[in-house]
Amino acid sequence: MNIICPECRSRLRVPDEKVPELVGAVLACPKCGGRVPVAGSDTREELVDSVPEKAPGYDASQKPFDFLEAGSRTAIVCTTDAAVQPALLEAMEEMGYHVTKAKDARDALRNMWYHAYHMVLLDELFDTQNPEQNRVLAYLEGLNMAMRREMVVALISRSLRTLDEMGAFQKSVNLIVNVKNLPELSRILRLAVQEHDAFYHVFKEIAKKETAL
Repeated sequence: MNIICPECRSRLRVPDEKVPELVGAVLACPKCGGRVPVAGSDTREELVDSVPEKAPGYDASQKPFDFLEAGSRTAIVCTTDAAVQPALLEAMEEMGYHVTKAKDARDALRNMWYHAYHMVLLDELFDTQNPEQNRVLAYLEGLNMAMRREMVVALISRSLRTLDEMGAFQKSVNLIVNVKNLPELSRILRLAVQEHDAFYHVFKEIAKKETAL
């Protein structure tokens, strides 16, 4: 099985017999030391084969957003659950985001390869029956911090409670939203975005001062 480091793009080879015991694990890249998530092997499709250059028929000119005004915010909605998707799309419309609807994990990864989204709404069961083998979540966990801090990731869950901080930490997302609280989604997300922007505004200001010294 081939996997790819999200940071330095080095291709790594994992022996097929080792894959079952490594599913869900995060390996250290031998070249850059970056985190390399091992996705589920149930489909035999790895993250490396999900990027556009490895996806036959994908036109690189068909990027998610070619023309956006400065300051525009974008989101990708990753769910095919008919009971969940309408609430996610409605919340993004209320908040003024330009939205991409991902058809499956492969489509989501293609889009995220070409565009850094401000908001990611990810169903824990998106394109999988096992939340522990969510390929999109594995990809996000492996992003370098410079990219990851620019986005807010909300995991839509059926088991974890809304705003479960420990659960969010364990899943490497910004927040958890239980499906029972979807009617309040836009309010919950607005607060999360405000907190995210406020935190990283301070972070960036401190970084600027340290750089100037």
